[in-house]
Amino acid sequence: MSSPDTLARALALAFLAGPWTRARLVERGEQVLGERPRWLTGLAREILGQFGEAPNDADRTLREAIERARSFKRGMAPGKARSRIHTLLVSEPSMGIRRWPVPELCTTPDVASWLEIAPSELDWFADVRGLNGEVAIPALLHYAFKWRPKRRGGHRLLEAPKTRLKALQRRILQDILRQVPIHDAAHGFVSGRSALTCARVHEGRNVVLRMDLEDYFPSIGAARVYRLFRSVGYPEAVAQVLTGLCTLKVSARVLGTMPCLSFVEQYDPRALATRARIRHRLRHRHLAQGAPTSAKRPSPHARAPRSNLDQRREAWPCEPKSRRQPPLSRITARSSCVGRADEPRSRAKVAQPAQGMRGTVSRALAVSGSTSHVEGRAQPSRAKASPHATSRRSNPNDIAVYSPRCAPAQLRMKTRS
Repeated sequence: MSSPDTLARALALAFLAGPWTRARLVERGEQVLGERPRWLTGLAREILGQFGEAPNDADRTLREAIERARSFKRGMAPGKARSRIHTLLVSEPSMGIRRWPVPELCTTPDVASWLEIAPSELDWFADVRGLNGEVAIPALLHYAFKWRPKRRGGHRLLEAPKTRLKALQRRILQDILRQVPIHDAAHGFVSGRSALTCARVHEGRNVVLRMDLEDYFPSIGAARVYRLFRSVGYPEAVAQVLTGLCTLKVSARVLGTMPCLSFVEQYDPRALATRARIRHRLRHRHLAQGAPTSAKRPSPHARAPRSNLDQRREAWPCEPKSRRQPPLSRITARSSCVGRADEPRSRAKVAQPAQGMRGTVSRALAVSGSTSHVEGRAQPSRAKASPHATSRRSNPNDIAVYSPRCAPAQLRMKTRS
């Protein structure tokens, strides 16, 4: 007696091994089972209703459809005698609709032959089951990992493939991915386009909205890459192998080397949530940042000069570099900064720091305002400067609270009645 999953797989291969008619489907199903059960005719009728043509490039999809069919579930119901596999019919998969001039790869041996490697090496490099990331020996890993700080806070993980895998990815990029046309709205990493061509599209607009995707490469999962190869026309098994060559999942050992958050970020809910999201995305298969099949960092020479762009500061949400905030460890805010001492720092609106103010302690948090919150109650008060800070220009509305070992909820402001 065979399991329902095994029977469904054998019937799917048998249905794809000949003409796509109900009589022929029932005939090949009878050859596989050695008998003709009552539910076999109803199963063939349901499959023909779902698939007008034989899905020769989607045997797994056909197997899942057989498992969901009501006739098959009735035949596999508990208490009924299950059929056994008598003969196994194997069908040869074929390419789907090829809309672009890509290599014809119908099976995984065809992929290995096209890449000029052995089938066992293809399984090793594709790593469909994700076992390579659990290897403790760094020399056996396919990627080299390195954490880099981001300009706006946080860290990104660079995943650089090693020599042999990089050569395979370059072959996929040259012969397959570059044959797929690119959308007209894409200007980055496209030959003949640059930041200047992108800016010309928005020239003269009243409002220009600038957006950035959070963790772009880890957010591109393996399912999206798999659908791309399926849309090219490759069968499911081939698309799965090609997806494995272009994606990876990071092991817990590499995630354990992620740099720690700073003192300020440890009590920032948004920073903690962002860190949790990036770790979750890296644990699953995603597009590698640093692989030839992924977009690289644009060249500095590709940036358009400011004189050629539409100079409209009101339309751009970002500020020039000269007006960026200094590190939070040395901020002393004025009275225009309103926030609670026991509130996360990300919610406080911090103004420009006072000139001539220098932090004498490694970690400092500036809190000031016309209303101070002590013990959760709002009390009108006038802030007093901290005696631990030295300033050339004294201001009674300036206050600096230094507490490198205390959480924000434990900070209490000193006020005078």
